[in-house]
Amino acid sequence: MELQILKPVNETIDIQNKIWYTSSDCAWNVIRLKKEILDEFPQLKERKGKSFCKMIHHKGYIQLEKAIRKMKRTGEAIPILLFFYKEKKGIQDQQE
Repeated sequence: MELQILKPVNETIDIQNKIWYTSSDCAWNVIRLKKEILDEFPQLKERKGKSFCKMIHHKGYIQLEKAIRKMKRTGEAIPILLFFYKEKKGIQDQQE
């Protein structure tokens, strides 16, 4: 199966989003795409065909830089950077 990489339409996107827990999978594995993402990737709104995602995590900056140089050489789309966060617990939360 050959996949086509989707490219953004307009501009840089900088948003934060929650990850939802799915009981059936017993994991925090649902990421809902916000309007800003759908505006940049209108192909994701199409009901025909399936959409996929690919995540790559490099163990260090050297490997990441090599991968980016290769993507640039081959003309691939600029990847989306995805960071995982946990909410910091305040003093009030820790006492409960």
